[in-house]
Amino acid sequence: MTAQLAERLTELNEDITAAKLRIAAGQLIDISSIEDEVVRLCTSAAELPQHEGRTLRAAMVVLLAEVDSLQQELVKALSEITGELARLGRQKQANSAYGRRFAPSPISGRQD
Repeated sequence: MTAQLAERLTELNEDITAAKLRIAAGQLIDISSIEDEVVRLCTSAAELPQHEGRTLRAAMVVLLAEVDSLQQELVKALSEITGELARLGRQKQANSAYGRRFAPSPISGRQD
């Protein structure tokens, strides 16, 4: 059981690394499967006898660090997206103002 959990921990860390690479490349990701696997692994590890669980401690610490790193990458990506949306909003507002300012007057045909 402990060997299986250790293998699953390794696979999960690889999945997290792949997710971080996709985030860095600007790709959308779905982390629900990662979240689900973290919960399953933690539950399984908690059910182990204490002496067996201790053998997974280092791997669990690595997993925690990887999850924290993934969270930081997600926050960074969200911040970048938020900034880009704000920039586009300002650009749209400027374009709208510019368009209104130089639009022909409906009554006289003049440009204001």
